[in-house]
Amino acid sequence: MLDSFFGSLGTDNVAGTGLGHVRGVSDRAFAKAGSHLDWNALHGLNARLLASADAFVPRWRGRRVVAADASVLMPAVRTCHRVRVASADQRLFALYLPGAELCLHARVYGAQVPERQMLFEALEPLGPGDVLVLDRGYPASWLVAHLVERGIGFCMRCDKANGWVAMLEFLQSQQDEAIVQLKALGVQDAKDYECSGAAPPVRLVRCISSTGQHRLQLECVSGLT
Repeated sequence: MLDSFFGSLGTDNVAGTGLGHVRGVSDRAFAKAGSHLDWNALHGLNARLLASADAFVPRWRGRRVVAADASVLMPAVRTCHRVRVASADQRLFALYLPGAELCLHARVYGAQVPERQMLFEALEPLGPGDVLVLDRGYPASWLVAHLVERGIGFCMRCDKANGWVAMLEFLQSQQDEAIVQLKALGVQDAKDYECSGAAPPVRLVRCISSTGQHRLQLECVSGLT
């Protein structure tokens, strides 16, 4: 890490003395300096990295693919001189750019916050030029409606019908895909999640696994067929 850091400074810094190839600090001093970095600065640094790397982020049919998920975060607890408070049960939520291997967004939550809420709070960096990829824990009427009305394309895996009549009918049919409308939102959900309340239109796709299991994929990517 030290070689990479000081090497990136170049050979012409400090009035051409070539100090870019000289280690100016020890590994402990480097670690200490890193520990004093204000975590708020990480958002700005990550934004600059993403802006500089945008041209190298792979596209699918001209759209940026963004994967979203949360994982249990179990920080190690060890004796040290500085006491740091860390819950033994936290959730790390992230928006990830596959291929580029970059995080678009990352935030730590307590165990009591649902993953759908984490996603709802992280949608600001997304727009019509993105395709959001979600696993089976995310399908919900209010989330689908919110994404559709914001013009954010998405693809969700659905293992449950979630009370959607249209999905139950599709499961019982022999169709491989269909354009359907899910149920309309309740008044409170529409208010809480900033939706009109109208029933969102989506595309259902039947996927058959190598073991013969039928799975559903719920999609809405405007402008694509």
